[in-house]
Amino acid sequence: MYKEIEIENFRGIRSLQLKDMRRINLIAGRNNSGKTSVLEALLLLTGISNPKLALDIHQLRNLALQQNEDFGFMFHNQNFASDILLKAIDGSDAVRELCISPKYESNVILATDEQAKKPVSQNLANGALTTSIPKIESMEMRFKVGDAKERITGISLKGGKIELRMLQGHPNPINGAFFTPQNCVQPVDEFLEKLLVKKKLSSVIPVLQEIAPTIQDIRMGAKGMVYVDFGLDTLLPLNIMGDGIRKILTFLAAIVGMGNGIILIDEIENGLHYSTLKTLWKALISASREQGVQIVATTHSYECLSALAEVNEESPDSEDIVRLYRMEKRDGQTTTFLYDRELLKLGIEKNIEMR
Repeated sequence: MYKEIEIENFRGIRSLQLKDMRRINLIAGRNNSGKTSVLEALLLLTGISNPKLALDIHQLRNLALQQNEDFGFMFHNQNFASDILLKAIDGSDAVRELCISPKYESNVILATDEQAKKPVSQNLANGALTTSIPKIESMEMRFKVGDAKERITGISLKGGKIELRMLQGHPNPINGAFFTPQNCVQPVDEFLEKLLVKKKLSSVIPVLQEIAPTIQDIRMGAKGMVYVDFGLDTLLPLNIMGDGIRKILTFLAAIVGMGNGIILIDEIENGLHYSTLKTLWKALISASREQGVQIVATTHSYECLSALAEVNEESPDSEDIVRLYRMEKRDGQTTTFLYDRELLKLGIEKNIEMR
C-alpha cells in the first residue's frame, strides 16, 4: 500500500502531495482539479519499469500521439523545461521515484541569442541552427526503488511506430489495475477466469445478490462469454445486464483475482444508481481487506461520499482505513484537504461541501 505520493509538473498539477493514505482513498473535487492525474501518476509508479504506460494513459483519454512532442500533454502547461517527478512511499517505507524527461537529438545545437539574429546561411556555416526549439528523440524515464540503483527506460514515436527501451523482467512492479468509465466493464471475462482458476468465483455471488437477489451463479462459456444463472431454464449472457452489475462484478473480480496490489478507479459512481453505492462500498471494503488490496478512486457524487461514510461507521471495528482528499485549484496551484474518519462523518452530518 502507498502511504503518500508527491507529484511535480505532471498534467495540470504543478505540485501536489497526498499524505496519510489508507486502504480506501477517495478523491473529490471539481472538474479539471487534477483527480484523474493523481490516478495516472499512481499507475506510472505502480508499473514503474514499464515505459509503455506513458502511452497508455494518453490512450485512456483518447489522445492520439503521433510524434514525441505530443508527450507534452504529460507535462505541466505542456512545458518540457521542467521534468516530471513522481515519488511515493509504500507500506515498507521504501521510496519509489520516477523522473520523466525529454531526450533531445544529439545533433541539435541550440542557437544563442546572437546567432538567432544572423541570417540562416551564416548560422549554418558556423555549425549552428537558428531555432531554439530542439527536436525530441524520446522520452527518458529514470526510476529508483528503495536502495536499488537508478535504472533507465524510455519510449519513442517514430513514423507512427512505437519504440520501447525496456528492462528484462519488468523489475519492481506492484500488481495494479486502472478502471475508467470507458473501460471498466470490458475486461470482466479476464478477471472472472482468474477467479475460476483460483476457485474463488463463488465469493462474488453474495454481493451481487444484494443488488439482484435472483442471481444464483455465474458461469464461464466459450470465447470469453460470461453467463448468469437466474434459476431459469437457460443461462443468460452477462452482457444483457445493466452496466451497474457488470461494473461491480469487474471491481470485485479484479480485487479477488489480484491480491496484494492497488485498484485505481476513475469516477467510481459512474453508471451506478445511488441506492447501490452502499452495497458497492461494503463489498469493496470487505474484499480489499481480505485480499490486501488498496483502493484509490475519484468521485463527483455526494451520495458516493455519504455511502462511504455510512459504511465506514457501520464497520464492526474501529480501524481507520478511509481517507477523503478534496482537491482544489487556486491561482494555478493545486491544494488538497484531508478528511479522516471523524472529519468525514462530521462533514456528512453538517452537510459540508466536500465534493
